[in-house]
Amino acid sequence: MKYIRYIFGIIGILSAYCHGSMPFITEDLCVTVPPHHYIIPDVPRVISAIVVHFTNVDRDTTFRIFQGRGYDVNPRPVSAHYVIDRDGLLYRFVEDGHIARHARAANSYSIGIEHIALPGERLTAVQEQTSARLIAALCIRYGIPVENIYGHRWLAGGSFTDPCICPGDLWKTEDELRAWVMRVVVPYIVQMVED
Repeated sequence: MKYIRYIFGIIGILSAYCHGSMPFITEDLCVTVPPHHYIIPDVPRVISAIVVHFTNVDRDTTFRIFQGRGYDVNPRPVSAHYVIDRDGLLYRFVEDGHIARHARAANSYSIGIEHIALPGERLTAVQEQTSARLIAALCIRYGIPVENIYGHRWLAGGSFTDPCICPGDLWKTEDELRAWVMRVVVPYIVQMVED
């Protein structure tokens, strides 16, 4: 619990780190990715959705792939805005205002959140808390309705592969994801708005 409070209770100065990141991300949790792994739009983009993913590989392999050193595992230049590790640590790979390469057709208007998990794994308790809190903060910041939180495989045009298995077993069905959002994310939204 002390660890979670540390991650989320970091002083207000953190909002200046990582060029306007979420207030609970410290500079040392921002990871540099090669420029061809994301797009800097010509005009500010309207963020209207969140896409949740699972990495299908471990943390080190995820970092290699996103940092352009994992082409032996994934030959495409992919990325996500955020990655949440099994221990609940939150990493930022791409600024919100930039376009990460995570869900093809939805890239231009969405934030991508990867969860470190292998096939068959569910969210850990701290990973779930971090994810819910991040999603709630993003919904508030960008006015994203909770109906616009998608699992990668339930997003039309969002995948190179067919069938897409992402977000794996973190949420096995779209209904399970929707129920989780209502049960876990919405209370954080209410709490953050009231605070």
